Amino acid sequence: AGGSWIANVYVSAEAGTWTVTGNYGGLIDTASLTVNGGALDHIIISPDSATVTAGDVQTYTAEAFDEFDNTLGDVTTSTSFSIDSAAGGSWSANVYTSATAGTWTVTGSYSGVSDTASLTVSVGSADHIVVSPDGATIIAGSSQAYTAQTADQFGNPIADVTGDTTFSIDTGAGGSWAANVYTSARAGTWTVTGDYGGLTDTAVLNVTAASVSYITILPDGVAIAAGDSQTYTAQSFDEFGNLVADVTDTTVLSIDVGAEGTWAANIYTSAKAGTWTVTGTCLGLTDSASLTVTAGPLHHIVISPDSATIAAG
Repeated sequence: AGGSWIANVYVSAEAGTWTVTGNYGGLIDTASLTVNGGALDHIIISPDSATVTAGDVQTYTAEAFDEFDNTLGDVTTSTSFSIDSAAGGSWSANVYTSATAGTWTVTGSYSGVSDTASLTVSVGSADHIVVSPDGATIIAGSSQAYTAQTADQFGNPIADVTGDTTFSIDTGAGGSWAANVYTSARAGTWTVTGDYGGLTDTAVLNVTAASVSYITILPDGVAIAAGDSQTYTAQSFDEFGNLVADVTDTTVLSIDVGAEGTWAANIYTSAKAGTWTVTGTCLGLTDSASLTVTAGPLHHIVISPDSATIAAG
């Protein structure tokens, strides 16, 4: 029964029905004392420590006690259960369905008192792989390293499988691979794919043009009639042929002296028939295009010689 005596006063502890015995000079008598549980002091949720695999469920119970640990009964159905928010998963009354791997704290609350328990969630079997990084941006000619990691159905990481993963990129991207390291070439937004034993994942790679390597004057090889005009454009490119910018406005255009004609910014109005070289210069870089000028429509005739002197006959 526990408890304690102060002379003839008994201070109770353990709930139950107990026998009180009085002894006076060998004369003995007994009485029955029933001790009921006291006021609610605390609860205990069970199990206190458990381990499950991500996706599995764990059922909890709650029991109420007074300050002397006398049970006040099962209070599971009236207890509110929760778990660390980062654990994810879901509750159905006192049954928790796990999700995120880790060691988490489960809390049960009943009538203003609470208790905690530890739940360890281990990773499940491999469900997919994750290729990283996703959404990287690099300059053409530079390299990007990728990693691959297996994960269970809830995204819990399992193991690094980079060394056993085959990486590839859209054909149009060009460039080259050295294991998991890609060296870029063509500018654009490309899809990188990792394949590990049939499990695949993709990542987006943005490749931007590198510094200017050369310019191009367009069009090249056109033919116009004398007096007609031709508009030219100039574009700058990096060493991989990626367009950097339209530089028409900052390009100085000219044509062979013998072609004559006139320029109005990037528009040439032709004069002399022939095949001429148009030259553009920008940023210290030059390029040329061929322009053929054909004779225009009949405008006049010239008879020759214009002046002559001869003897009669």
